[in-house]
Amino acid sequence: MSGVISVNFLDEEPTPLGYLMFYPMYFGDTEPRSEEDRRARIQGFALAVYRFDKLLDGIANSGHGRYGLSLFDMEAEEPRLAFRSNVAGGMPDGEFSQQIDFVVCNHPWRIEVVATQTYVRQIGHQRSTLALTLGGFLSLVAAGLFYLLASGRQRAEAAARRMTAELRVSEERFRALTTLSSDWYWEQDQNYRFTAIVSGGRFDSLDVPAAIGKCRWELVGDLSEQEWQAHRAVLDGRLPFRDFEFRVRRDSGEWRWRSVSGEPMVAADGQFCGYRGTGRDITERKEFETQLALKSFALDHIHEQAHLFDADQQIIYVNEESCRALGYRREELTALSIFDFDPDITIEQFAELQDRMRVAGHATLESRHRRKDGSTFPVEIDVSVFAFDGHDFVLTLTKDITERRRQEEELRRHRDHLQEMVAAQTGGLLRAKDEAQQANRAKSEFLANVTHELRTPMHAILSYANLGRDRQGQVAVDKLAGYFDHIRDSGERLLVLIDELLDLSKLEAGCMLLE
Repeated sequence: MSGVISVNFLDEEPTPLGYLMFYPMYFGDTEPRSEEDRRARIQGFALAVYRFDKLLDGIANSGHGRYGLSLFDMEAEEPRLAFRSNVAGGMPDGEFSQQIDFVVCNHPWRIEVVATQTYVRQIGHQRSTLALTLGGFLSLVAAGLFYLLASGRQRAEAAARRMTAELRVSEERFRALTTLSSDWYWEQDQNYRFTAIVSGGRFDSLDVPAAIGKCRWELVGDLSEQEWQAHRAVLDGRLPFRDFEFRVRRDSGEWRWRSVSGEPMVAADGQFCGYRGTGRDITERKEFETQLALKSFALDHIHEQAHLFDADQQIIYVNEESCRALGYRREELTALSIFDFDPDITIEQFAELQDRMRVAGHATLESRHRRKDGSTFPVEIDVSVFAFDGHDFVLTLTKDITERRRQEEELRRHRDHLQEMVAAQTGGLLRAKDEAQQANRAKSEFLANVTHELRTPMHAILSYANLGRDRQGQVAVDKLAGYFDHIRDSGERLLVLIDELLDLSKLEAGCMLLE
C-alpha cells in the first residue's frame, strides 16, 4: 500500500485523495514462499486505485452529525491528514475522541473518532458507558474499514487471478506458435525492455525471469558498442529487422549464437507500444559455416588448382590458385566448363574417365590448360569422383608441371648426349695431361737454368772470400779491395736472381700487383 496520493482523474475540485495498492503476480501455479523465490518468479503487479471519500463516506456520514471520522498517514515524521468527514471538520466542541493505529499492507495508518457534545448529552448514562459505547462503535468503524480494505484486496486478487489465467492461455498460444515457427517468442515495451519470453524450453542461454524487464543489450553478449548503437538506431526508427545475430554466454562458459527478428507494435491510435518477434538458436549453423569457411580458406591457400564439377562438367567451385593460374576471375571460371580451358580432353573422354573412376574412385593424368590469353601450360591432374545427395561430382587437383617438364627434357638431353659429353671430357683430360707434362718439363728446364744461374755468383763469392782469407797480410790493400768488389758484385747478382724468383712465386700465387 502506498501513502496518500492525488487520484484526481476527472479534474474535480477539491482534489480527492487516495492511495494505491499493488498486488504481485508470479509465474507458476503455486504461491512462492521465500523472498528469493518471489524475486525469481515475479511477473508483474496488479494496480488498484482507491479514493478515501468513496471508501469512507459510507461510514463517516452515517453519524448524522453525532461523530466525525479522520484518517491519518503515519509514515511521515508528521502525520498527514488523508481523510476527514464533514462533521469532523466542524466539531470545535468535541466531547469524546479516540485513536487507533494500525498497519495495512506494510503501511501505517491512524483512525481518529470524535463525538459531539450534543451526541454525548443525548446518552443518559455514565461516562464509562459512553466510553464503552463509543469505543465499541470505533471498533465497528475500524472493522468496517478493514473489511473494505480486505474486500478490495480480494477483488484485486481475483482480477489478478483472472489476468493470470488469461495470460496463461495467451502463453500457451504463443508457445504453440513458437514451436512451429522458431525457438522462442518475445515482446518488448516501448523502452525495449522484455515483457514476455515464451521459449518452449529452448531458451537455454539465459534464465527467462532474469531477462524480463531488461533490454537485449543489458544481457550477456559480445557485440561492440558500435554494433549495439546501429541496432538501437533501427529500433528508434521503429523499423522491422530480420536475422539480427549475436552471441551470449551460458553459465557453463559456452558461447551460443542467436538470431532474432522483430517488428514494431503500434496501437490503434498510432502510438508505438514496443516490439515483438521471434528468436532462433543458430549455433549449429554458425559452427557449420565456420567449418565451411575454414575448408574454403584452406583450399584457397594450397598451391594446386582445385575445381569442383557437377555431372554436366560445369564448374561449381574454384579456388584462388585456379584464378591466378588461368587468369580468370572466379565468376568467369564458374561460368565455364572443363572443355573451355583444357584443349586435350573431349566430352567422350571425360565421360569415359568418369565411368572408369566410378570403379576406381581416383585417377591421375597429364594434360594441358589454356589461359585466358590463349597460352597453354602442361598440368598433372588428380581426379576424384564421389556421390553427394544423390548426385555425382568430380573434384580435380591440378599442378603446373612446366618446371618438371623442363627438368625431364634436360635429363633426356643429358642422357642422349652422354657419350659425346664423356668423349669431350676425356679429350679435355688428355689435353690437360699433355699441358701438365709440358709444364713439368718446362719447370725442370727452368730449375736447371736457375740452379746454374744461382751457382755462378755463389762460386765467385766463396772463391774470393777464401782467397782473401788465405792471402790476408800478403797482398796489398787495393788488391784486397778488388776481392771485396768481386764479392759485392756477385752478391748483388745473386740478390737480383732471388728477387726475380720471389716475383715469379708471387705471380703464380696470384699475389703480384702488375702496373
